[in-house]
Amino acid sequence: MNYTLENNMFKVSIVGRLDSLTAPQLLTAWEKIKTTNMPMGAEIDCAKLEYITSAGIRVFLIIQKALGRNLTLTNINSALENLFIQKGFSVPVQR
Repeated sequence: MNYTLENNMFKVSIVGRLDSLTAPQLLTAWEKIKTTNMPMGAEIDCAKLEYITSAGIRVFLIIQKALGRNLTLTNINSALENLFIQKGFSVPVQR
């Protein structure tokens, strides 16, 4: 997982799984960034995201809530998009 703060946007690229072992890494990165300088938004690149559990979705929800819904998921595949729709997770998606 790589993350940066660019133009006041928290940008993350996730590789592999986002589960109970890796979701805390994303949460730690988010906490570190927001403590230093609260971003205006977040963009999570899901091009290489292979699998996500409820722990990963929970971190997405934490970020979304903190930003007032200014979270965008990019390069998301249709299976993950359908999962988010089923879970009632309304986030802008860019392919």
